[in-house]
Amino acid sequence: MNSIFDFFLRAKHWLIFLLTFGLTVVGQIAVIASMIVNPLSPEALFRKLTIVIFVATMLSMLPWFVWLWAAGSFLASLQQALFVPNLRFFRFALLLPLLYLCVFFWVFQTTHPVWFLIILPIHFFAMFCILYSMHFVSKNLVQAELQRRATFQDYAGYFFLLWFYPIGIWIIQPKINRFFAARPEPT
Repeated sequence: MNSIFDFFLRAKHWLIFLLTFGLTVVGQIAVIASMIVNPLSPEALFRKLTIVIFVATMLSMLPWFVWLWAAGSFLASLQQALFVPNLRFFRFALLLPLLYLCVFFWVFQTTHPVWFLIILPIHFFAMFCILYSMHFVSKNLVQAELQRRATFQDYAGYFFLLWFYPIGIWIIQPKINRFFAARPEPT
């Protein structure tokens, strides 16, 4: 694992909270401030706000997705050989929503209705990918705790804590910290 992932796996829950939820709040404040400071025509304001909202969204989502990537990859490495999960789809499921956001903000600036019909299925698939990523991390966390294959009943609580991550990060990150601290050192 590289130093960025190590940082996210060692970080305290309050720091992860600030990096994810705090950046979201700062991004929203930046969007509102740019609307107040620069009174523009509706068209110019729309274009400018689209760029500001895109940057704020990416800055707020990127730490959360990197944290999910680091946690999911690390927890998957703790699994027994019998139920090692598919990391390729997990990583794809984290990258697709970020790529989708880039396309979405570009399409959002167009007015042609065909683009919206094209992007709608991609939007739902990106939502599925985010849910899958939360499923992957929560399932692997429970399997690392129980040392057996987990059912949805076993990890549903963690799944919903990840879904409502401003709350869940306070419970899940300390568990990840303990697993990371107890891992065997590579030789």
